[in-house]
Amino acid sequence: MLVRQRAIKTYMCPTDPTISNGYSAAQVGQWGAGSYACNFQVFGTVRLGGNADTPAFTIGNIPDGTSNVIGFTEVFSATNGNGYGTLWAYPGIDWSWAWHPVFCDTRVWGNAWDFLPQFSCQNSSIAGKERAQTAHASLQTLLMDGSVKQVSPSITAASWRDAQIPNDGRVLGTDW
Repeated sequence: MLVRQRAIKTYMCPTDPTISNGYSAAQVGQWGAGSYACNFQVFGTVRLGGNADTPAFTIGNIPDGTSNVIGFTEVFSATNGNGYGTLWAYPGIDWSWAWHPVFCDTRVWGNAWDFLPQFSCQNSSIAGKERAQTAHASLQTLLMDGSVKQVSPSITAASWRDAQIPNDGRVLGTDW
C-alpha cells in the first residue's frame, strides 16, 4: 500500500458524508480522504525570482495577527460529484487545484473564493471546492494562534472574508 492510500483518522471528520472506508468517495482505493484544508491566503506560495516558490507568510509575520486569521477549516473529501475534493497526501498546492487540500484559493476561484461555508450539509452534490463545508451545525476552524473557533451559520460574508485574509487590516466583525 502506498503512503497516499493510507487512511489516517486524524485527517477525517467522522461525520463527513463523502468518505467511504477511509477514502474520498470519488477516489476509493486511490487516495486517503481528508476533511480539512489549509487557508491558501496564508499557506499558498508566491514566486520569488527564478523558480523559487515560498509561502507569503510565516507564523511570525501575519500582519492581522495569528488570532484573527483562519489557518485550517473543515471541507468535504469529495465535492460536486465531479471527482474533485480534498486528499490529505496530494503533492502540493500547485500540482492541481482539483484535489489539493486548501480553501480560499484566489488563483482558481477568482472572485468566488470567499463564498460563505455550508453548514449541516449532507449532500456532496451541492458542496463545491470553492467553500468550506461541514455536516455539523457549526464549522470548526483552527486559527493561526492554535486556538479553535466554532463558526456560526449566522456569520456575515464580510467577517468570513476578513478572517481568511491575513493582511487586509480589517477588524473582525462582532459576529466572529
